[in-house]
Amino acid sequence: MMKVTFITDSYGNLRIHNNIEEVDKQSTYPELVKKQLLSLGYIVHVDAAGYRKVTDLPFLYEKYNDSDVYVIQLGIVDAYPRILSLKNTLSKSLIAKGLRKIIRKNRPFFINYIHNKPWTSEVVFRKAINNICSISQSTLIWINIAPVNEFQEKETPGANKSIIKYNEILSNEIKKYGHCTLLNIFDLFMQNEDYEKYMHPIDSHLNVLGNKMYANELLKIIDQKK
Repeated sequence: MMKVTFITDSYGNLRIHNNIEEVDKQSTYPELVKKQLLSLGYIVHVDAAGYRKVTDLPFLYEKYNDSDVYVIQLGIVDAYPRILSLKNTLSKSLIAKGLRKIIRKNRPFFINYIHNKPWTSEVVFRKAINNICSISQSTLIWINIAPVNEFQEKETPGANKSIIKYNEILSNEIKKYGHCTLLNIFDLFMQNEDYEKYMHPIDSHLNVLGNKMYANELLKIIDQKK
């Protein structure tokens, strides 16, 4: 009986905006794929968490070390240009909250003229990918980082440029491993002039249509791995 584990960032979780549940848990792409695979007799695990970095993944391998297939979805956490550190981004201190409030008022200015640096360097990102690929000979299906929408690109200038750079690193590294497959979601999005139809208009997370698109593309690849 084949076992499949999904390891995702917040794309795999429900989405709530202004107290409205716009994407419920069962409409997320891991759950949509899971439903199909369960009907075919697969065993499926889904582990989704916000702010997940590629360097967090080895721990999850230990947790789900008996899977035949891993679906690993990378998010913008590693590649996104950041003004504050991860610690200050998540901190509940009054100082950190005050900094975040000031930055939100003119984020492009801070990105362009004050400071911006991804939380994961290119060197660490590359090393982490190779580390993950070397842990197991199970099938690894990597989903690269999706583009941000026009609104987010204006809010964070250079976001898509950085995402492209990190996606190139991912693609180049996993080519070295026969058990790795790439779902190039970035290119699939960019082939559609209206790719923003798959995203929430403000935060670039997937909407219901985007989750269906991810699920359909994944099912095609998993079907080939039978």
